[in-house]
Amino acid sequence: MFERSVAGRYRLTESLGSGGMATVWRAHDEVLDRAVAVKMLAEGAWSDASAVARFTQEALTVAGLDHPNIVTLFDAGVDDGVPFLVMELVEGTDLHALLGRGPLPIARAVSIADQVCAALEAAHRAGVVHRDIKPANLLLTTDGTVKVVDFGIARTTASARAALTSTATVVGTSSYMAPEQATGGRANPRTDLYAFGCVLYAMLTGQPPFEGEDPMAILFQHVHQPPVPPRQLRPEIPAGLEELVLDLLAKDPDQRPTDAGAARDRLARVGRASSARTVRLPALSPAGKGPAPTGPLQWVDRLGGRRAAALVLAALAATGLTGYVLAAGSPADHASARSTPPASVSPARTSPQPSSPATTASTAPSPDAAQTGQGTFDALQRAVAEAQNAGEIDADAAQDVRNRLGNLSRQLAKGRDGNPAHEIADLRHRLADLQKGGQLSDAGAQRIGSALDALAATLPA
Repeated sequence: MFERSVAGRYRLTESLGSGGMATVWRAHDEVLDRAVAVKMLAEGAWSDASAVARFTQEALTVAGLDHPNIVTLFDAGVDDGVPFLVMELVEGTDLHALLGRGPLPIARAVSIADQVCAALEAAHRAGVVHRDIKPANLLLTTDGTVKVVDFGIARTTASARAALTSTATVVGTSSYMAPEQATGGRANPRTDLYAFGCVLYAMLTGQPPFEGEDPMAILFQHVHQPPVPPRQLRPEIPAGLEELVLDLLAKDPDQRPTDAGAARDRLARVGRASSARTVRLPALSPAGKGPAPTGPLQWVDRLGGRRAAALVLAALAATGLTGYVLAAGSPADHASARSTPPASVSPARTSPQPSSPATTASTAPSPDAAQTGQGTFDALQRAVAEAQNAGEIDADAAQDVRNRLGNLSRQLAKGRDGNPAHEIADLRHRLADLQKGGQLSDAGAQRIGSALDALAATLPA
C-alpha cells in the first residue's frame, strides 16, 4: 500500500481522486491521531500563478471562518515545494449524489436549506462571498449536518468590488450561476443567494431551474429567461416556499432577499406553517396504475446507514472549478445507492384491478394470491397512517416510509419479474434506523413491523 508523509506529520494512505488542479488523499495525522483529508496542488499546476493563488486563497478564506456548517481547515503549508491543505474528513455524502435519487421531501429540503443559509450568513458577515454554491459543494454528514465546502474561488467583499483586471472573468458553475456572474459582473452576497435559490429549486423539483445542451445555453437562460415556477412541477410545494425560491432567483440582485438571514427567517416561517398542517395523502396503488405522481420521488436516506462513504474535501475538476469526490466503495454499496422510479399514486382500492390478457399468463399471480397481497398491502398502509395519527412516527419519517411503500408496490405489480423481498428487507432496515434515531417509537415499530411481516408471509418462497 502506498504511503507518504507530508510535513513529517500527515501520513497519506489512499488517493481519493485527482484533477487538473489538485490531488486529494486520505491521511492520518500522526500527532493528533485522527483521520484527515490532505489536498495537494497537482504537479502541473505548480507553475500556474493563478492556481497557486486560488489554493492560497482557499486556505486564507476557510481559516477565517468558524461555523459548524462550514468545513474546518486544520493546517496549511508547503512540503518539498508543494502547497497543501489539511481539512476535516467528512463522513457522509454530498447533495449532488442525494439529488441523483430524486427530489427531497419538503421538510428535508427546508432543513438543508436552513443550514446552508446559516453558513452563508456567517461567511457574508465575515466579508466572504463563496461564488460557487452548488449541490456538490454541500456535504451531508452521517448525522445530517450540512458542511459548505470549496472556497477556492471565494472572494472577500472588498476584492469582489475591486476591478482586478481589465477583462471580465466568469467563474462558477453554469447551472448555479447568478446572472451577474454569467455576464462577468461583480459578485456580492446576493450572488450566493441566487445560487442558493438554484439549489433549493433542485432539492424541491429534482432539477436545477435551467438546463441546456452546453454551459453557454444555460447561462443565457440565467440572464434572460424566467424559471418555471416550482409548483408547476410539484404542486404540493407550499406557496410561501415557492415565493421564496422565485425571489431568490430574481435577475436583479436588488430584488432578492436582503441577506441570508432574511432568507432563513422566511424558511422558518414556511417550516412552521408546514408543521401546523396535517396533510392526508392518497393511498399508494399496489398495481401501479394510478396517475403520474406529483409528490416527492423516492428519497433513499442512507446517511445513517451501515456503510457511510468518506467525502473528501478537494478540488478535482480539470477546468479549474473545484468539486468533491465520493470515496470508492464496494459494488454493493453503489448498487444500494442507485435510485428507483417513483411509485404511482392513486385512490385506495378494495379489490385488485384485473391484469390485461397480455400480462396475466407471464407475470400475474393467481387471483387469490393477488387479493391476499392486496389486502395485506392495504393493511400495511393503514398501519403507517395509524402510527402517524397516534404520534408513533413523525411526519417526515412517515412520508419516507410511504415513498418506500410506493417502490414496494411497483415490485409487487411486476409479479415474477419483481423483487419485493428486497424492498421489504430495505424497509425493515429503514424502520430500524428510524427507531434508533427516535423518529419511530417502539409501539409504532411494532405496529408497522407486524403489518410488514403479514405482507412478507404472502410472498412466494
